[in-house]
Amino acid sequence: MEKDIDKYKVFTRRSFLIGAGQLAITAGLTARLGYLQLAEGERYKTLADKNRIDMRLITPSRGLIYDRSGKILAGNEQSFRLLITPEQAGDIDALIKDLERYVEITKFEIEDFKERSKGLPKFVSVELKSNLSWDEVSKIEVHAASLPGAKIEMGEQRFYPKSEANAHIVGYVGAISKTDIKKDDSLQRLPNLRIGKTGIEKEYEPYLRGRAGSRKMEVNVAGREVRELEKTRSKRGDPVVLSLDTELQEYVYKQLSKHKSASAVVMDCKTGAVYAAASFPGFDPNLFVKGLSPEKWQELLSNQTYPLTNKAISGQYSPGSTFKMVTALAALEHGYTDYNKTVNCPGHYDLGGDRFHCWKRGGHG
Repeated sequence: MEKDIDKYKVFTRRSFLIGAGQLAITAGLTARLGYLQLAEGERYKTLADKNRIDMRLITPSRGLIYDRSGKILAGNEQSFRLLITPEQAGDIDALIKDLERYVEITKFEIEDFKERSKGLPKFVSVELKSNLSWDEVSKIEVHAASLPGAKIEMGEQRFYPKSEANAHIVGYVGAISKTDIKKDDSLQRLPNLRIGKTGIEKEYEPYLRGRAGSRKMEVNVAGREVRELEKTRSKRGDPVVLSLDTELQEYVYKQLSKHKSASAVVMDCKTGAVYAAASFPGFDPNLFVKGLSPEKWQELLSNQTYPLTNKAISGQYSPGSTFKMVTALAALEHGYTDYNKTVNCPGHYDLGGDRFHCWKRGGHG
């Protein structure tokens, strides 16, 4: 009997200790949960929203560039792009082979697509070809059921109606490079954006680019979009108006085209406004927008007339006879000569022990 009482006392003490331990643990957990919910609740809610909600930027429409009379020098046009979503496509090579039955796809475009696809999630759509014709879009849409993973996206693309004559002044836009991202890391959030690379397009980039819009998307743990929560429209870039006269610019360029390489500038001597600034030969800036092949790029670089160089402002030349006006005006101003003095040109000029010949060997008289 006494043994049973002793066992009961030991059991009671153990039960008490176990119960007290459980109560302490429960109290600790309750206190911790209360602290996390009440004191740290807002912080963890923010962290959870950051994992659940993703901000996607919307590329803004680029501002237009006009000449002095309102004619468009750089505009935007509707563009259709062919995108591929690897997750839906499965065998990428097989899909591209099928697409080639309806759209001409170059080897360069395929290699560029595969390079840009590296490191991206499989559900992210990547551009294979841009600037599709309406006929090509129709063919792909008609056969969409047999082309899983391929889709058409409509957007805007820069175009230059008066291309070669204005190429050096207006410039062109191009895809974002790693160097551009180093200067402005926000650009990597807009991979399809085109930014100014040369000319007015580059100089006035902050004004022409506009302000990106945004889409607040609910995403799952893999980062795939579930639904759109909120959308803010993008703001179109500001327009830029130049003092150039398109008709005069084209006339000057046409006259320069009679020579192998030349440049000319027409200015208002009173205001300093530039009405024309042409450099020949030029190039088609639309090539850079649509995608320049390595072969075409090398062709432009190796051209000995330097079509990519704006000779009107970047070329270095001796002033030649144009400087005669400066010395003549200086001589008149200081009284070393007058308007009635004449000079005979025998075809050469002797100075010291040297003889300098005129370009016209017989002289001008």
